Amino acid sequence: MQCVRLTQSWKACQRLCNPQGSHGLNRRMFEFQPEQVHPEIVARSKEMLLDIDIAKVQAVGPAAITFYVWVTSCTFFSQFKRSSLGLIL
Repeated sequence: MQCVRLTQSWKACQRLCNPQGSHGLNRRMFEFQPEQVHPEIVARSKEMLLDIDIAKVQAVGPAAITFYVWVTSCTFFSQFKRSSLGLIL
């Protein structure tokens, strides 16, 4: 999967975060619609989040913890929205 390859290294992730304007991270986060994420991606995201030590995220800085909270919230909302619509088996 191309998305997995793009996020395997921190340097690759940094390149994804750097664009400005309509391709910038803030704009992409604002326009993101968690209910449209495929359930397999949501499940994998939840698995990956379990391995993250929140104390280490906090030590990185406020932007890191903000992003962590956003990702966690989107994952929860996506699963909640799909279950409330009867889309989760």
